[in-house]
Amino acid sequence: MPGYILHLTSARMFLDRLPVDSRYRNDLKVQNDFYIGNLLPDAVNPKESSHFYDSVFRDRMIVWPRPEKFLDKYRDRLEDPVFWGYFYHLYIDKKFLQEYLPGRVEYYDCRGQWKNCSNFWSTQRTRQSDYFDVLKFLKTVCILFFICA
Repeated sequence: MPGYILHLTSARMFLDRLPVDSRYRNDLKVQNDFYIGNLLPDAVNPKESSHFYDSVFRDRMIVWPRPEKFLDKYRDRLEDPVFWGYFYHLYIDKKFLQEYLPGRVEYYDCRGQWKNCSNFWSTQRTRQSDYFDVLKFLKTVCILFFICA
């Protein structure tokens, strides 16, 4: 999963895409609350409950967050920037694990043999050739989130 620097960078990129008159762009307290929410899921250990992991996949090498489960539980709280930031964090983690990481990481078993992990990844991916680096990836994901939000 991306570290806090990438989470804060993507959060800033998201906020910069909002309309100029948005309270998320004009109110520093709202921005700070969004940033706090964006960092909260990684503030605990283990992350199973904070990232809404599906326990069915606990034995997998890669398990991604389930933002839809967060929405099921907190949809009525999304007016609060902390909750919106939290949701955005889960969204970025899921996209990072499903779309960015598979084209850049190889896995090996304990004997040093390459392990095909294709069954760990989503079958619905954006073309990996579109992501030349993590910032371009974050920009693309940020735009998709903005369009779909």
